[in-house]
Amino acid sequence: MTRLYSTLVLFFVAFQISTAQFNMSLLSTVSYDADLSDIWGWVDEETGTEYAIVGVNNGVSIVSLEDPNAATELFFIPGQSSIWRDIKTWGDFAYVTTDQGGTTDGLLVIDMSELPNDISYYNWNPEFPGVSGGVMNTCHNIYIDEFGYAYLAGCNVNSGGLIYLDVATTPGTPIFAGAGPPVYSHDIYTRDNLAYSSEINIGKLAIYDVSDKNNTILLGKETTPLAFTHNAWLSDDGNFVYTTDEKPDAPVASYDVSDPTSIEKLDEYKPYESLNSGVIPHNVHVWDDYLIISYYTDGGRIVDAYYPDNLIEVGNFDTFLGADGGFNGAWGAYPYLPSGIVLITDIGNGLYVCGADYKRACYLEGLVTDASNGAVIPNTNIIITASEGNETNSNLSGIYKTGIATEGTYSVTFSHPNYITKVVDNVDLANGIITELNVELEPKEAIIGTVIDINTSNIPNSSIVLTNNANGDVYEYQSDANGVFSIFADEGNYTAYVGSWGYKTIEVSVDLVYGEDIEFELEEGYEDNFALDLGWEFFTTASSGDWERVNPDEVNFQGEVTTLENDLPNDIGATCLVTGNGGQGGSNDIDDGSTTAVTPAMDLSDFSNATLNFSAFFWNGGGQGTTPNDALTVTVSNGLQTELITSINTPMTDWQDYSFDLADYITLNSNVTVLFEASDDNPGHIAEAMLDGFSVEGTTTNVDLLETLDMAFKIGPNPCANYITYSIDNQYIKDANIVIYANNGAVIYREEASSEGTINLSDKMSAGSYIISLENKDGSIARKEFIKQ
Repeated sequence: MTRLYSTLVLFFVAFQISTAQFNMSLLSTVSYDADLSDIWGWVDEETGTEYAIVGVNNGVSIVSLEDPNAATELFFIPGQSSIWRDIKTWGDFAYVTTDQGGTTDGLLVIDMSELPNDISYYNWNPEFPGVSGGVMNTCHNIYIDEFGYAYLAGCNVNSGGLIYLDVATTPGTPIFAGAGPPVYSHDIYTRDNLAYSSEINIGKLAIYDVSDKNNTILLGKETTPLAFTHNAWLSDDGNFVYTTDEKPDAPVASYDVSDPTSIEKLDEYKPYESLNSGVIPHNVHVWDDYLIISYYTDGGRIVDAYYPDNLIEVGNFDTFLGADGGFNGAWGAYPYLPSGIVLITDIGNGLYVCGADYKRACYLEGLVTDASNGAVIPNTNIIITASEGNETNSNLSGIYKTGIATEGTYSVTFSHPNYITKVVDNVDLANGIITELNVELEPKEAIIGTVIDINTSNIPNSSIVLTNNANGDVYEYQSDANGVFSIFADEGNYTAYVGSWGYKTIEVSVDLVYGEDIEFELEEGYEDNFALDLGWEFFTTASSGDWERVNPDEVNFQGEVTTLENDLPNDIGATCLVTGNGGQGGSNDIDDGSTTAVTPAMDLSDFSNATLNFSAFFWNGGGQGTTPNDALTVTVSNGLQTELITSINTPMTDWQDYSFDLADYITLNSNVTVLFEASDDNPGHIAEAMLDGFSVEGTTTNVDLLETLDMAFKIGPNPCANYITYSIDNQYIKDANIVIYANNGAVIYREEASSEGTINLSDKMSAGSYIISLENKDGSIARKEFIKQ
């Protein structure tokens, strides 16, 4: 099943990753013919020999670490296929959970007492009294506390809520002790009869009092940064907890839980060199106030958490050499063996046995203030200039805390959009020492900008982005209610993007000179090239692949391009909407639901016609032999009607342009929105979508005509009983319909309009208020509200 790497192969692996490790070293590795999942360790108390217990997709591997430089598999326990296996130990026994549809492994119990000569094992599939769900066949996670209680999470019973087992009283024979609330728990950690449950489906860390196994008490809950709480681990002193969200670019977060009823977030950590590249954290563990994190494509990470409000990376070992992002690379990292070695399971590359040189960080902290008046300056960016640098921002009180792994002399840069950047040279930093550095920043001189339309009326709440063409610095502003904004930037030449919903975005070159104000003029029109954030709303039910406005990365799957490398050619800016940017193959695409992008409302009430234009890219494929069934659907709504415009479900190779006349689908009014929904329907496939070049163009209707039409359209009586009549001059009827709407927008009645008519209401609607509408084909509309008694 497995093999020890030869000296030649081990040398090759070490050479490959020599540039992706810091304060960690490779000792040995074991390869497998199947993918790996989680990892745990065990020590034979009689001999002191250390072992690795490895979760494999088709079973469990027992590896001897008697010589860490030559790790060797001793036994393999076959099991049903599953990408999820989790392991914990108590005494001489290991307990393994398996979670995958169709598996029946239940809880695997392994007797390790005869190692290295032999092992024995069995699968436990109980039915717990008073617990819904029948026989326990699958569980996602397990933890065993210091009292010998095992906590099962994410099982097929109790709706995935916690199950409590006594594994201490009769070692190797679990005893059911109780169950927690039927709230799905993805991962569980317990200590001192407090359970820290990662409730991934609701995105919260929950803390429970489990002293009484028959009466679990909720103490507090906290939403984690990306609301996809994957796991949590407690600090050595029990006052702090650290969490992961299994989402691209998610941080590892620290919380003060000394009062479980009042949880306070303290800090966030992300790998510095892969910021915004879609890297996903998986599991965090705590040892001696260090965080040992498996970070998928970023490998194993060691973070100094001696100060939980200042998390600093001090070691790393990257087991995965492919592109950032997606669910490849390091699944688990185990740091608790007496020897101090760290065990890392890489999904596709095997078990890595690593040495770790744990060092405290060099801490830097201080206060940032305004040199002119002493006021504190929040949101100042602080960067320690170094290859393994770190960066942070000052908080609302102007205080910053940061640091670096390697002691030495550094330059520290302080920057803020409203202040002149300051670089402090010759800052000496030492491991384990807090260096205090307070700085004062000189304010920049403001340049006043104004956004107007072609009628010289000021445009409020406009978006402005300025990019310095010399150094690439980017400044973002928004005009106030008077269309005015203050620019705090260095003098020089900039590229400016200026726009507002209801106007056409412009791209212009502008020279900023202190003392000289600037003005931007916009033309009316509904248009969005996504160079700016113009206020679209986004909704999602998917677990990944949400719409985002980005400069897209090309993604490939089996030789086919699933996401294009660039936005729409020849438009303004370099960004567009993409469903989950980056990743490879099935990584970061739309999964298990849909994601919807909705335009702000458009007033098309005086349009005689309105042409919707947009460019889209869509790709779907993969799956296990089933035909892809995913789609990008486009619908339009006026608040009363919602109609499907098109459903795109054929893979593309490039951008494709679309045009539709909205008047063919809805009545044009002042509340028109367009919705773009990309979905991954069951069974799942790879689904990606891109959107750019949005506009609505048309011809406006004469306002006087609309007013005349409204006066000419008459109804009665109002209120009415069983009948309502209408009348209108023939000259205002242009291939028109009479339509009656309920308050929820549903169409109750429709007929071709004539100069006069009587509608029988008795068999069509109950008492209440309704809208009767004259709707001409040219887009002119007259509406009246009436009450049926």
